[in-house]
Amino acid sequence: MQNVVGLVVVVFAVGMLFMLGGDLGMFADVWSALFLALFMYACTVISFGSHGLVKSIAGFKLLFTSDLSANHYHRHLAFIYSKQLVFVYAGALIAVITGGVAILSHPNSWETTERFAASWAVCILVLLYAAIFAEGVLRPLIAKLNASELSLTSQ
Repeated sequence: MQNVVGLVVVVFAVGMLFMLGGDLGMFADVWSALFLALFMYACTVISFGSHGLVKSIAGFKLLFTSDLSANHYHRHLAFIYSKQLVFVYAGALIAVITGGVAILSHPNSWETTERFAASWAVCILVLLYAAIFAEGVLRPLIAKLNASELSLTSQ
């Protein structure tokens, strides 16, 4: 139950930041989120095969468990998640660079300061999504799996 409460607190904290930033709709970009998810999972399939992909998706349930015992499965899962952390930031970097090139090469996007700023705001949303997912989901999962490994070695 404490893990669910922790996750809810993180979600509400990010939501509060969005509300402080302005209209919630300006933080919604389905295409960027879809690209990020597809990129991360495609890289996972390339690196670990479809079995690694299924294992990583099924492993999200470990966010809600309190007792983990260190075993080979959890070590492998922590390794997959650590690579997914890199994949999600790499996908965000690719998207930001691609968006930047598109913005700078399209004259209508920099005719006025308002258009230029709005274009860049949309462009960097994918970086925001990557940071939220990586630091709010993947990194806590990696830390939890590594902590189970540490508790085994300290005994």
